[in-house]
Parts: sequence; structure tokens; C-alpha cells
Amino acid sequence: MRTLIHSVLIEFGPVTLFFATYVVSDFFTAIWANIIATACAVGYALYDQRRIAWFPIVTLVSVLVFGGSSLFFKSETLYILQDTIGSLVFAGVFLVSVWRGRPILEAWFRYTFAISERGWRVLTIRWGVFFLLLGISNEAVRLTLSPEAWVVFKAGTTLATILFGLYQFRLSMRERIEKESNRLGLRTVPIPIDTR
Repeated sequence: MRTLIHSVLIEFGPVTLFFATYVVSDFFTAIWANIIATACAVGYALYDQRRIAWFPIVTLVSVLVFGGSSLFFKSETLYILQDTIGSLVFAGVFLVSVWRGRPILEAWFRYTFAISERGWRVLTIRWGVFFLLLGISNEAVRLTLSPEAWVVFKAGTTLATILFGLYQFRLSMRERIEKESNRLGLRTVPIPIDTR
């Protein structure tokens, strides 16, 4: 459970700071806050867990590239475009990994969850479709609404992502490996960390 809480803080702490900074300052200051918070979150994950999952690494690189470009060119659009590209890339990676018979979420979260092969497949498909919808809707908002309206949209999609993630516990409870997990499907029997 501690690992799960840390994962949630690492994933959603930086974007929460983005919103808080935007409210008291402006879009570009909020981007700075997001970049710094994301770097700190990844650094903390490395210190605390002695390893970093791929998801936070990809997020950090994305924030540095798109956030840095947005600051350099003074363009909110570049930062907003990050969500379109990132969501569509994740959707593609997730769905292709299932098609190839190797759901990528199993590799990313097997230290946190102990669920069946079917569970990993269904979970990866669900997140793939979810990210596909996020990417399409983000691009529609980027093309038709203002950066200020996008911040409101982003707040809504962040909340939707959290709720969608919580809903997946129904799946992990149903597909859990009983001898290796608690009733939520969270791993209780540790597996050796692959450092390769």
C-alpha cells in the first residue's frame, strides 16, 4: 500500500502543483513548477525505491522537452500538445503490447500488483483505450479552445484519470493471485527486482 501511495504522489503531485501555481500566478510559471516537481518526484522515486518505473521517466522526458520548448518559444500550445502526443503514444504502446501478447503494464507494475495474465491483458486494453480517448479529446480542446479553458479541461481529465484508476481495483480484486496479494490485488509476496 505504501508503494501505491508513493506511486500516486509521484504521478499526480507535479500536475497538482501545476494547477496550484497556475491559480496564483500564470501558465508559464506553472510550467516551471511542473518541470521542477516532476524532476523531484523522479529523484525521490529513485532514492526511495532504488529503481524508477518507465512511466515516470517518460513523463519527465516529455515535460522537459515540451515544457522547455514552451518556455523557450513562449507558447502554451507546445505544452498542451504534450498531452495529445503523450496520450496517443501510450495508447499505441499499450494496445500494440497486448496485440503482441506481452501487456506492458505487467512489466511496469508487477512489483505492485499480483494479478493473472488475463487481468494484465484487460487492464492494459482499458488503459490503452482510455489514453486514446484522452489524446483525441485533448487535441480537440487544443484546436478549439483557449489555454485557460484547457487548464480547466486538464483538471477534469486528471480527476477522471484518478477515478478511472481507482475503478481498476475492481479488476485487480477479481483477477488477483491469492497467494501473492491482498484482497485489492496489491502484491504481498515480493519478487526479485530486475536490474537489467
